Amino acid sequence: MTRSEWLRDLVLPLVLLAVPMLLSLYWVGEVLTLTFPVALAIGAVLRPRRLWPVWIGAILLLWLGALAVEVGLLPEQGESGETVWSFMIESVIFMAALVLLPLWLGRQLMRWWRGDTRSQSGNAPGAGAGSTAA
Repeated sequence: MTRSEWLRDLVLPLVLLAVPMLLSLYWVGEVLTLTFPVALAIGAVLRPRRLWPVWIGAILLLWLGALAVEVGLLPEQGESGETVWSFMIESVIFMAALVLLPLWLGRQLMRWWRGDTRSQSGNAPGAGAGSTAA
């Protein structure tokens, strides 16, 4: 993987996703749900080759934000009553709905829009191993 692919597939999406996550730490409300349209745009425009590193990175960003609040680096928005384990499990599910699903949807919508029928690996249908296509 080249440096530009690394930046396009992982670093830039995580930087863009960090913006609504940081805003949600300072403003009370459901600002974190803004990650859905951001992730949808990332999936459509950047079309990262692998989605799971971006998803795992978003989970880690959320955990780092919660740790910063817990340590006192960022302001606390009130008691949530959650345990560490419940927060960790909920954040995995929450980020799947707010990051992984829209990334995939955005990527699939752009494939459909452009008429790209190639499979995930970039091969044309039927052009795999053992194919007689010229």
